[in-house]
Amino acid sequence: MTPPAGAVASAPEGPVLRVAVLDDYQGLGRAAFEAAFPSDNSGGSESLRLPPSIVRVDVTSFTAPLPGVTDADVHQLAAQLGEFDVISTMRERTPVGPALAASLAAGQGGSGSGGRLRLLLTTGMRNAALDLDALAQHGVAVAGTRGTPDAGPPAAADTTAQHALALMLAAASRLGVDARRVVAPAGGGNGGEQAAAPAWQSGVMTPLAGRTLGVVGLGRLGAAFARMCVQALGMRVLCWSPNLTQARADAAAAAAGLASGTFTAVDKDTVFASADVVSLHLVLSASTRGVIGARELALMRPDAILVNTARAGLVDEAALLDALRRRALGAAALDVFWEEPLQPDSPWRSPDWGAAVVLSPHMGYVSGPTIRAWYREQTEELARWLAGEPLKNRLA
Repeated sequence: MTPPAGAVASAPEGPVLRVAVLDDYQGLGRAAFEAAFPSDNSGGSESLRLPPSIVRVDVTSFTAPLPGVTDADVHQLAAQLGEFDVISTMRERTPVGPALAASLAAGQGGSGSGGRLRLLLTTGMRNAALDLDALAQHGVAVAGTRGTPDAGPPAAADTTAQHALALMLAAASRLGVDARRVVAPAGGGNGGEQAAAPAWQSGVMTPLAGRTLGVVGLGRLGAAFARMCVQALGMRVLCWSPNLTQARADAAAAAAGLASGTFTAVDKDTVFASADVVSLHLVLSASTRGVIGARELALMRPDAILVNTARAGLVDEAALLDALRRRALGAAALDVFWEEPLQPDSPWRSPDWGAAVVLSPHMGYVSGPTIRAWYREQTEELARWLAGEPLKNRLA
């Protein structure tokens, strides 16, 4: 739900503003808010002006993942977060649905049930984990960020594309299983390998130079990743997305500084049947959820690698687990999961995967410059809100 243009959210009354920074795993959020609103009002180089009605901003950082799936989780979160006027969220780590929104909201112009929340800050300009209509209904303003670092590499070198490259290379070179074997005690547990096996070379790597890359989703990130693979490894690139044409593929190649024809638009079956590596870069939506299922996985070569740094929901989890268990697929290199963080009993945590699975904890976007830029924007939005000014990146 989008408010009328120029709408201004009213700031809370009282001398102390309480801010919760959720899922602040690296502590960068707390550092940003405390630098912007120092407790001693010292007015440092990064500090922002507080209105006379606010004496100080108290910041509480939650550095561990929070629950947020079941009704019991919502009750627990409401108890933990009910005392905060402002909540800062990071991407889609903690969901805020109708029940939690109603529990946390201060009831400003709505039906909040006794909480204090009046402003929710998120990162990016879309967040599928937030129910914007419910938050707006209960009088909670929501603002996002555009997240452009002040300085750093060009957009084509986005860290998500970099991380996709790292996962692909790790799977092809067996880095995960071999690293475990090298550090494991001789004759001890080696991450799913036989205890008696020598803690040294466990198999052979897969050469990628000149091989075929399949890119599913040729947007900014997909094109950046494909460009890296072309320039570093001389890979041939086949591309598919629901509305991709060769003209659009040529335009993406040109924008990446590559020759027309470098990216070849083909149908989905051709991508999965022909590629040595398939990397996913689609946006998750109702039309793309489950777009890779048992049928697509069955088309892949038995030594092919599937890389996913986009969203887990693009893939049928049961079908992927089945393909890997049957050794019908060479490897899966995953940065995103169907439930995050992974639960202790998740099948993905099994030590028996060997070289068939390479995992990372949703790190694709977690770069210092990006995270700091997002939090800086959040502090600036908070300063606008406190001053009674319109939010720059208002979502609800």
